[in-house]
Amino acid sequence: MESHLASSSDTYAAAWTPLVYDGLIWSMFLPLGGVGRMRDRALARMGPVGGRRILELGCGTGALTRRLTRQGARVTAVDGSRSMLGRARARAPAATFVHTRLEILPDLGAFDQVLCAFVLHELPTVVRRRVLDAASRMLRPDGRLIILDHAAPSDGAFARAWRGFLSRLEPPSVAECLADGYDRDLQACGYDLVSRESLARGCAQLVMARPGSGATALGSPQR
Repeated sequence: MESHLASSSDTYAAAWTPLVYDGLIWSMFLPLGGVGRMRDRALARMGPVGGRRILELGCGTGALTRRLTRQGARVTAVDGSRSMLGRARARAPAATFVHTRLEILPDLGAFDQVLCAFVLHELPTVVRRRVLDAASRMLRPDGRLIILDHAAPSDGAFARAWRGFLSRLEPPSVAECLADGYDRDLQACGYDLVSRESLARGCAQLVMARPGSGATALGSPQR
């Protein structure tokens, strides 16, 4: 839930104030090591970002935006919620902020990396793939797409409980995120998988992909 903006449901977005949102994502991952640890890992996988152009789709309240700008990244952060952006601007005044829904994302230039943290699961398939297509067009040839999002352990009582919890908390599209970790979406949009990492006892995933010919099988071993 890094940002509740992005589908055509503005009422869903409006339901999450910045304070409630920050408290919820903090509390839901606290027993699993904390959301901060997942953000740390995402930033580590992004590598040195000083001077690099980063597009953050669904920036929410700007927790990652702030950390990226503090490391010297040139961040363009997008969200569809004015209240979320207000909080994000206060946290990361050095970033450039764009208020728009992801489904009508404009061309914002060329970027070294595109970051989608806890947002793609909110989008129906057709919108999600439109967003991934747009991200691919804005990535430099050697750029990377980074997705931090929900996952679920493969089996057991805890896995069933977590899936049930997410089904009550999130929109129905979260089931597609849990089903294949966006493999079909990435393949349909011409990305090559670079790596996939399980986080938070299997309740989150960190995916890195690159724009390419689609020749690399998404199920191939991590590089």
